[in-house]
Order: sequence, then structure tokens, then C-alpha cells
Amino acid sequence: YAVSTIGDNGLIGEMSAPVRATPAYEITSATLLSQAEQTPVVLRYDLAVSVEALVTIEGVTGGDTPVSGILAQASLVPADELPDNAPWVALESREASAEGDLYTGTLRPVQPGEYTVTVRFSADAGETWIYASSEAPLTVEAPHDTEAPTTPANFAVTRAAPGTVVLNWNAADAENVRAYLVYRDGALVAEIRENSYTDTTAVEGATYTYSVAAVDAAYNVSDQATTNPVFIERGKIAVTFLVNVPPTTNSDVYIAGDLGSAEYPLWDPAGVVLAPAGENQWAVTLQFSEGVNIVYKFVRGGWEAVEKGENCEEIADRSLSINLDQLGEPLEDGTYVVEHTVAKWRDLDGCP
Repeated sequence: YAVSTIGDNGLIGEMSAPVRATPAYEITSATLLSQAEQTPVVLRYDLAVSVEALVTIEGVTGGDTPVSGILAQASLVPADELPDNAPWVALESREASAEGDLYTGTLRPVQPGEYTVTVRFSADAGETWIYASSEAPLTVEAPHDTEAPTTPANFAVTRAAPGTVVLNWNAADAENVRAYLVYRDGALVAEIRENSYTDTTAVEGATYTYSVAAVDAAYNVSDQATTNPVFIERGKIAVTFLVNVPPTTNSDVYIAGDLGSAEYPLWDPAGVVLAPAGENQWAVTLQFSEGVNIVYKFVRGGWEAVEKGENCEEIADRSLSINLDQLGEPLEDGTYVVEHTVAKWRDLDGCP
């Protein structure tokens, strides 16, 4: 917020220094309902710690539904770290009760050590937190198996386009490999069981480096396989337009429209010519940026010779989305073929 004065002449004076305020409830209490096991547990891939916690706001909780706007998180805080430096996981709101709103979640230890199960709640978008911790520490012991899996082999980027970066690698030979950890620029983005991953959040014009590691049943992690830096740009796709034309065709055939690039003329009836490709067939191969949408018609050098429908009716502009999942299977050289049929020509087939 900021304030200023308004003079008798209606002019607004200088603005004050701004102040900030976040409307929020005052949390009365936070309670960790689930307590850590007091006996040591051995680290393994499927080791999970269930968390249940209750938050109470006097005069607000206790209704039929959980209070909105509450941030709830949980963490396994190492014995030698402060809570603020620990990794936090969001808890899910489960139900409202007379005692408060219940939140639940799961924590997964990834290395041996002594931890305190801790939850925290905020009603002011994370500006302040109220904490609750387990009474006894959780001790996670190292497994007897300490041999890490081999590094995933043949890790490669097979496609790098905005919203679609496809990563592939060889499946691990070891029977006890449970998952793969995928990183982008050093940050974990996925933990999966398959030996491929698609990054759907890649942004055009950005450069990323990807890595992958294997994890076995004892949570031993292999060395990472890493790609070279990957620049994200729209790929070029070759599309061949194969056009079947009436036997009356007696001059060159063109494709005219908005072809998604300044490389091609805009709705020029004599701009992009096709070549004969067989009896009553014409064809042309054009390059398009992946993801563009194009509209077009076939014409013979002028709009008086544009294509018409079977009954000489006007036909709607043809359209095509340049996406791999909509173009079908490519030829061996990677070119996609789109086939069309021109029923009649305006000037040759008696069409008005």
C-alpha cells in the first residue's frame, strides 16, 4: 500500500514509500500425529514414512471443509541441519474435524542418517511458519549392499523441440534396478521406471543439459550419464503434397495459402509450383517448422482457375497441422506425404 496527498487544485502529491501486508489467519497450533519409528530402519528404495498432521486456527477450523489458503509441508530434517535448509514436500488436505484440519503425505529417505520428522504450516503464503516435530528421531541405517548400479548406457536426446524433449537410454541389466533419476540442469525432474522420458516443459530458445542415473533396491545410485547442452528449437519437417487432378488439367498446378513462413508467398496463386509426378498427379515437397498450422488451396496460376468441389461448389480452405503425431508415418527419408484430390477446376470444368 502507498498514500499520497491531493491538493485543493486536484493535483496528486508525491507517493509515500510502499508497505506490504498479506491478509492471513493466525495459526493457533500445529500437531504431528504420526511419530517416527524408534527402532533403526535400513535404507531401501521403497522405504516410506507416512505423515499425518493437524493444524488448528481458533474460530476458523472445525467446520465442514478444510480452510483454504493454508500451506502444509513435511520434511525429514537431518540432525545437523536447520529446518529451513531441509527439502520440503507438500502435504495434502484430507478432512476437517472438530480438532482441526488433517493433512497427510509421505516422505522418502534417500541416504543413511538420523532425521527428525517435521511439519510446518503457513497461512500467509510462506512468509511465516509454525512447526511441529517428532519426539524421537528416525534413524536410517546404511544397507549391506553398497554397490551402485552401472551408469545407464547410450543416453541420448532423440528429439529436442519446444515442449517435447525425448530422452532414451538402455535399460539396466541388473535385476535389482528399481528406477531412474532424470535431471535437467542438475535439478531432479523425474523418478521413473521406464528407460525413456519426455520433458514437456522445455522452452523454445533455452539450452538445457540432461542427466540420468539408475537406482537399485538398496537406494544405491549410479554415476550419471549426461548429454551435451541441448538447444531447444522448432525442428524442420519435410512434407510432400501429392495432388490428384482432373484429366482436363492443362497447365501448371500451384499451392497457394498461408504456409506458416515468410519463405513462402502469402496466398499467391502463382507462387509455389508443383511438378508432374505421374499421370494426373502433381507434387511438391516443402519444409515447415514443427507446430505451425497452415491453410491452402490448389490453383493453376490465377484465382479464375482455382479448385472447386465435386458439384462445382466452393470448398473451404484446406488445413494442416505440422505435428508428428498427426502426419502419420514418414517415408524412409523422413518425409511425410499428404495426398489430396482436386475434383474440378473453375475454368475447365464448367464451374461458375
